[in-house]
Amino acid sequence: MIEELINLLRDEKNINEVLLYLEQIDKCEIGKIVSMGDKTTWKNTMEAFSILGFDTWKYAISEMFTLLQDLNWPGALESRELLASVSLDEYKKELNIAVKKAVDTDDVEWAVELIGFIIDNCVLDLLNTDAKDKLKKIFLNTVINLQ
Repeated sequence: MIEELINLLRDEKNINEVLLYLEQIDKCEIGKIVSMGDKTTWKNTMEAFSILGFDTWKYAISEMFTLLQDLNWPGALESRELLASVSLDEYKKELNIAVKKAVDTDDVEWAVELIGFIIDNCVLDLLNTDAKDKLKKIFLNTVINLQ
């Protein structure tokens, strides 16, 4: 069913069928739509999530943060907007995990995007101390390398 849904997501004309699938799918499978999809499906996925609302896409928050690795990817900006539209408490855990992954993998671009998200949405107070320290380290290293 997930593979069929991903294939439907490749064409924006299929949005009505996609919405029907998403309403029937096991909520625990929602994240797979993002992680198993690709640049040809992410934008349409975010459009469908936007239509169906938070009760549907809350199961894909972790995967939505991965789209912030590159804001040029189709669907990345839409993912960022959806995440910013809900209460900060809804994604605290997933944001901390994303920060840790970005730092652990030395993905500077992703870390910078996450820093931007944090600053734009005033959520620094939600990060745990470890995540804050890692973000500071990567930010300082980036600034030093730019000089």
